[in-house]
Amino acid sequence: MSTVITATKLVIGMPRPVAYTVINAGSKTVYVLHDITQTVFAGTHAELDALKDIELLPGEYCVIEQQVKDVLAVCATGETSLLRSIAGEMKSVEFVLWDDLMINSGAFAFAGASNPTLSDWQPGGSGATFKAYKFIKGDEIFFSAQLPHTYKEGTDVCAHVHWTPGDRGSEESGAYVGWKLDYSWINVNGVFLPSSTIDMSDTCTGVDDHHEVSAGLTDLDGTGMTISSMITGRLYRSDTGADDTWAGVTAAQSPALLQIDFHHQVNSDGSLQEWVK
Repeated sequence: MSTVITATKLVIGMPRPVAYTVINAGSKTVYVLHDITQTVFAGTHAELDALKDIELLPGEYCVIEQQVKDVLAVCATGETSLLRSIAGEMKSVEFVLWDDLMINSGAFAFAGASNPTLSDWQPGGSGATFKAYKFIKGDEIFFSAQLPHTYKEGTDVCAHVHWTPGDRGSEESGAYVGWKLDYSWINVNGVFLPSSTIDMSDTCTGVDDHHEVSAGLTDLDGTGMTISSMITGRLYRSDTGADDTWAGVTAAQSPALLQIDFHHQVNSDGSLQEWVK
């Protein structure tokens, strides 16, 4: 027996209607909400009380109601998950994924006095010539970014930069580039605090036009942070002693920034409500 209901009854949002299915499992009746266009379950459904597993197919979402008791959603995205009945209690399994919050060069804001130079970049020395922002010491850009509704609230985010030495890779082999980030991160209706600084200095691998990623992968403390929180930042190149040993001093000889981004954890397709996870 299946009846179409709206997706608003789901713990995690689904854009399509779901089927409401009644399964007789031993002495209990279990109600399953699942995607109406696909089969959710593989394997046996019988005897949940006997500690049998229910296997969900990759990419499926469901919510279990055991009689009148609500149970959290199980998410199986990109891999197989198991939902187990333990001593008659339906338990949820959370699959945490990772995604990028990206700030590409087109989103940079510039102060005017210390702007990086939009320079020619021809990977491999032939073919098309592209444009990339090259940073001499002291150059800076500014940005702001909002944490998406997929963000797993309260978890840290990891800042890093993508950059390239361009045609200076072999000359600058082993040289450090002093990428730094000043930032402030606050929830909706919060008050921005004084900035903190992250050192993302990175070493040139010695290969021309190499796609470099800062190795530090430094975390921003996400304690108490929620969806739609905002990060405002200043990214710049500086030398605090020995963290920028790049020899080239002109814009043409300088490293090029491709992107700054933040790795963050994801535990849903979005939020159940507009402003609340």
